[in-house]
Amino acid sequence: MKTFHIKIHSISDIITNSSSEVFVFNSKLYNEKTIITLLNKLLEVDGREYDETFGRILPASELLLNNGLEEAATSCDSKDLAVTAFTDTTPYWMRVYLGDLDRVDEYDIY
Repeated sequence: MKTFHIKIHSISDIITNSSSEVFVFNSKLYNEKTIITLLNKLLEVDGREYDETFGRILPASELLLNNGLEEAATSCDSKDLAVTAFTDTTPYWMRVYLGDLDRVDEYDIY
């Protein structure tokens, strides 16, 4: 009997076929400096580079609108910030961690 091992990031990636995820950080808890510090600490643990893992930090409404998420964009505060995590290079554990943070919303983009 042969055993096969398949590596996948998450079952949700298979079901939704998402190519990236957007994390929206509530402006009442997070500013650009705290987001950068948080992301760099996560990257340091995993030995990754920022540019290969995340996109630029942008106003949430702009990033969501640019990715066809109009309804989500209208629900954001004008000061909220967002970052894109590239599914193929961002480890699953890192995306789960970010999505579980207080006042951070997660959206799949295709």
